[in-house]
Amino acid sequence: MNRNLTIGLVAVALLLGAYVLFVQRPRDLAADVTPTTLVTEYLWTLTTDQVSAFRLDDLAGGRSVELTQDAAGVWSLVTPGPQPAEQGAVTSALGNITGLTLNTALTTTTDLAPFGVLSPTYRLTVTRNDGWRLVAHVGDKAPTGSTYYVLRDGETTVVTVNAFGLDALIGLLDSPPVVPPTATPLAEATATAEATQGDITAEPAQTATP
Repeated sequence: MNRNLTIGLVAVALLLGAYVLFVQRPRDLAADVTPTTLVTEYLWTLTTDQVSAFRLDDLAGGRSVELTQDAAGVWSLVTPGPQPAEQGAVTSALGNITGLTLNTALTTTTDLAPFGVLSPTYRLTVTRNDGWRLVAHVGDKAPTGSTYYVLRDGETTVVTVNAFGLDALIGLLDSPPVVPPTATPLAEATATAEATQGDITAEPAQTATP
């Protein structure tokens, strides 16, 4: 066989091999990859209309806030109370409860004590419409400060929950969603003050008796 022809055939084979290795093979691998959709995980699979009551206990400070919903869908404070609740604030709190997102699950440890969940700082109890209670024991904040260590009732695996929603719920202990007092209209307050002043002016002076 002609020597030049042999060299040419070898060169063509090398070029074909390089094409398959560096061009066609990566294309085939890319075609086989299934796109991954990130799925958000929540502390509980729950919607706001499934919640009939919830309670947050500050186990370290001895404080609690508890709310319940009546048959008409109106929320009231049980603790502190009983008293009416500000419905908009309750709706916001419900959104925080159902929106508590998980960050990680600590599956490589069986010693739960370092995370504070065995002697939790807070306990969140949510009652569903069917009477089922969901309980989360809230321990320490993670070193980053962006998550809390949480242990759900009946489980042995600690999860980390984003702090944003939990901090908002914990804030209810300091500022329960009470109905704000009705402010006295300015005109009414002014009229009352003027009437009072008029009564003082019209009162006859005392005359001394000889």
